[in-house]
Amino acid sequence: MLLAWCQWIETNSLSIAIREGALYYPILGTFHLLGIAWFGGMVLMGDLCVLGFGMTHEPAGEVWLQFRRWKWVGFVVMLISGGLLWWAE
Repeated sequence: MLLAWCQWIETNSLSIAIREGALYYPILGTFHLLGIAWFGGMVLMGDLCVLGFGMTHEPAGEVWLQFRRWKWVGFVVMLISGGLLWWAE
């Protein structure tokens, strides 16, 4: 069952297009790295605020709430692009 599913993924037209296309894989890799950087940057900004090194004029809880949506954006970009990269391999 698992082997048949993995073979179907390998022979799927989407995975073949990503794997054999000249630009699809590098573009997805770029989006994946940008998603990681975006997510990590938002987490870092929130952590620095909690530690008192940045944005000291606002409460830490409010800063976390402001960055929550942007963290999710980075996480979703990272998840989708990473899933497509995994799908191609």
